[in-house]
Amino acid sequence: MIRFAIRGPVLLDSRAAEFDAHLEVGFEVLFSIRDSQGVVFDEEHFSALEFALAVVRWCPSGVAPGEDFEFISVDSEDIGLVWFRRDAEDASRWRVGSVWFPSRVSESLSWDELYRAFVSLCDEIEAVAPERVRSRLRRLFSVAARG
Repeated sequence: MIRFAIRGPVLLDSRAAEFDAHLEVGFEVLFSIRDSQGVVFDEEHFSALEFALAVVRWCPSGVAPGEDFEFISVDSEDIGLVWFRRDAEDASRWRVGSVWFPSRVSESLSWDELYRAFVSLCDEIEAVAPERVRSRLRRLFSVAARG
């Protein structure tokens, strides 16, 4: 089992409250990825919305894509800040990790486990977002899913 979790207050850049272009990177939270073995990734100021939209663009239909996912944030030059890769021992399964914490790699996950954790993250993002941006979040998620 894996869980993407957001905690603490949402830090919303003042420009993000008005413009979609700023909302994607101006929406920061305390973010962690945990599995039954412990913490895979933990960051105090993480652009969770930017991450979620990148995953939606990578996997718009909910069906496992053919390629791995490497998150690249506009706030970081690191490729693979968070990544989803096929398990080397079983290509039908996935692992989650980060270039920031190379020794912390998740247990092997089914696509359904990974996708359910991601959908739960999107629900959490909407739930903690200030009311004035919730409808814009729903619209951004749906636009990203359409490509």
